[in-house]
Amino acid sequence: MNGRAPSELVYRTWLLIAEQGYLWELTQLVAGYYDVQRGIAHGPWQAADCQQILARWFDCGLIDCIALSWATRVRSDEVVHFEYDANWRTRATEEGNHLILARDDAGALLSDPSAWDTDGDGAGVMLCQSDRADGLSFDAWFDKLAGLPDHLMYKQTLSGASDGTVRQKLPEPEELRNAGSWTQAVEHAATDGLPLLCPVNRDADLVFDWEPADGETAVGESIEDIFCFVERGDVGRGQPFPFGRHRLWCPGCGAERHLVVTRKPD
Repeated sequence: MNGRAPSELVYRTWLLIAEQGYLWELTQLVAGYYDVQRGIAHGPWQAADCQQILARWFDCGLIDCIALSWATRVRSDEVVHFEYDANWRTRATEEGNHLILARDDAGALLSDPSAWDTDGDGAGVMLCQSDRADGLSFDAWFDKLAGLPDHLMYKQTLSGASDGTVRQKLPEPEELRNAGSWTQAVEHAATDGLPLLCPVNRDADLVFDWEPADGETAVGESIEDIFCFVERGDVGRGQPFPFGRHRLWCPGCGAERHLVVTRKPD
């Protein structure tokens, strides 16, 4: 990297692929808060900038596009088959719990930012590392971007740069604050165990309604669901929560979320 730090755009895009994020997440603002005065923001990114990075990695064979093919419905033994109206569905191959999009179809979606939405052809489609990328370091991914404009590849130090810049805190949206507090609470419970104090009003311990899945997979039913992915080697040992979609709720203020615990796809 010639002593220059990679841009937040490159790093966050790589991280989203590693975490099997959805296409619609590519251009989203990622924000966090240090204290009442300071916050940190990553993005939002320009779709055209994301597309250039994805195109290079895709051409190098490092990216696949996948979608969930089935999951066990919570609170029943019925197996749910997801329905996709997009044309790519007829050409996708099923592998375990996922559909692997044909390469031409994946390339078409990655080159069309208008499809990166929660509706339409790209709905439900996720990014993932290909078999060729297995074990490849971030530095190796970064080297594949050689020749792209510097403002895409490297962190900018000019005033006004938005990559991970610490700035005066803007009014924090209620939904953003709530989402962050719930995620932090679940992470705390995964490490330190229960009981867990309500992250919204801190007025009572959360109640967990355990609804186990029939197997090692579960699926979210809301964009507000919190996901916990269990590595294959941790299944049955070192696993903080049972598989399934579980309701977390506060008997004090009534706040609630759902926690989806599922095995991390191979």
